Amino acid sequence: MSRPGDGVRRCPRCWSEQLRPVTSGAVTNLLCPGCHRCWRVEEGHMVEVNPYACPGCPDRDLCRAG
Repeated sequence: MSRPGDGVRRCPRCWSEQLRPVTSGAVTNLLCPGCHRCWRVEEGHMVEVNPYACPGCPDRDLCRAG
């Protein structure tokens, strides 16, 4: 399985291809700048991340704004 941020993935909500890796401690997620949602890859599927689950992420306020 590929790591988050490897290869081209589309945001399941707005279909943007501009997902960028964001790190909160040991966890890396993918933030969509189009709809301000954060995603993680689980078993080959994109799963939306609860913004309250990422207290150390520098982009948390942007994610919460979505």
